[in-house]
Amino acid sequence: MDRNRQSTIAAIISIVIAVLCTTMQAKTIYVDDDAPPGGDGSSWARAFTYLQDALATAQPDDEIHVARGVYRPDRSSVHPDGTGDRGASFCLLDGVAIQGGYAGVGEIDPDARDIVIYETILSGDLAGDDVPVLDPCDLLTEPTRDENVYNIVTAQSCNRSAVLDGFTITSATAGALLLPEKVRPCRPSIRNCTFVGNRAGVGAAVYINDGIEPELAHCTFVLNVAQRGGGALTAVLGRGPHPDADGFVIKGCVFAWNLAVGAGKDIPAGGGAVSIVWGSPSIIEDCAFVGNTAEIGGAIYSSRAENIVNCCFIQNVAHAAGGAIYFDGTELNTTSCTFFGNMAPNAQACYAGDQAVLSITNTILWNGRDEIALAGDSSVNVTYSDIQGGWPGEGNIDADPLFADPGLQDPNDGSLMVGDYHLKSQAGRWDPNSQTWVQDEITSPCIDAGDPNSPVGEEPDPNGGRINMGAYGGTSEASKSCLGEMEGR
Repeated sequence: MDRNRQSTIAAIISIVIAVLCTTMQAKTIYVDDDAPPGGDGSSWARAFTYLQDALATAQPDDEIHVARGVYRPDRSSVHPDGTGDRGASFCLLDGVAIQGGYAGVGEIDPDARDIVIYETILSGDLAGDDVPVLDPCDLLTEPTRDENVYNIVTAQSCNRSAVLDGFTITSATAGALLLPEKVRPCRPSIRNCTFVGNRAGVGAAVYINDGIEPELAHCTFVLNVAQRGGGALTAVLGRGPHPDADGFVIKGCVFAWNLAVGAGKDIPAGGGAVSIVWGSPSIIEDCAFVGNTAEIGGAIYSSRAENIVNCCFIQNVAHAAGGAIYFDGTELNTTSCTFFGNMAPNAQACYAGDQAVLSITNTILWNGRDEIALAGDSSVNVTYSDIQGGWPGEGNIDADPLFADPGLQDPNDGSLMVGDYHLKSQAGRWDPNSQTWVQDEITSPCIDAGDPNSPVGEEPDPNGGRINMGAYGGTSEASKSCLGEMEGR
């Protein structure tokens, strides 16, 4: 056998061994709070009882599968009754995927996964005595939360892909998820999580600092409260782009009834849902902001470049300016969005601070009037949008968009009804409740009224070859075009 052939065979053997070793090293670790004590996490039958024990054994490329139940960060096999340490937290790990929502021990299929049916809770309520509150303001003073942990999830190192997927995270007192500057660069992926009932000075659900730019996907943030800003999320990302940063992405998330209350008359609280400061441009896409409240920017406060695409802003409130958005950065691009029923003394929808540049296209701003306000040397370019009260610009209209079911306040108790902001169409409108296409007796003037140079994207046929205005424009849920004799606009 010649030397070249020997070398080739040796190389192949080395590759095979490396692959086998990698496969053998990666493992699934099982956790179930109903499992009997003494398990080693190797199967559901021998699952760890405590998540901290699984994290202590996990290595890069491992997955941790967590069954429904309640998991507190101060508990482990060493401390089954808890330590009462308010500084305890669950730590994201480099290359480790932590997944909740499994059926677990005692079920016919313990590997069945449904994050709603098999809710998996990471709780900061160490004593298990939290009194439920309906008003997020009460989270700041409710005494049963005084012994709760500061942060529920943190990070020590996540230079590779660290994943948190499918958990309800609740009852933190200084931010449920803390990603501090010391762990940068870090790219954790937070998916399919619900953050509810957390409080903090800033960023009650998520606080991100300098150079940490995670992906937040398909998460829900509800009833969180911050004293100064970012009722749900605060991202302080440095005064310029970090060399390792490639952008901060929020996609497919819902922010509802979060609150930033303010910290004195001279310190306005910005961003009832989200506050983003400095850093590289971010993308907020396919999100809904409903009923959030702050002094400025009922839904969003930002002092950096932003791209907001296919988002709904419904009935957010700012006590001073920017019912939905208060923008104090360089350039804000808002494309294919819907603003409805937002409220503020100055700018019901969008407020542009000094020298800010706003670009709004294919967007609906309705049921507020005085939707946009500009300060100082700021400027705005609005095109192919439907604005109540009108606004100068190419392709703009001022006409009832004919939403399927616009949400209004309940006259009995004043509560907000979210509504349905798909556009009515005689040819077909997607109904999210029945998950079917339905037909209306009238067609919205916003159908086929967007920028003719914008791609129609995933709009179903018939689409008229032109994008719709509003949050569903360019998506698979865009209302269908009325062609020929059917057209009744």
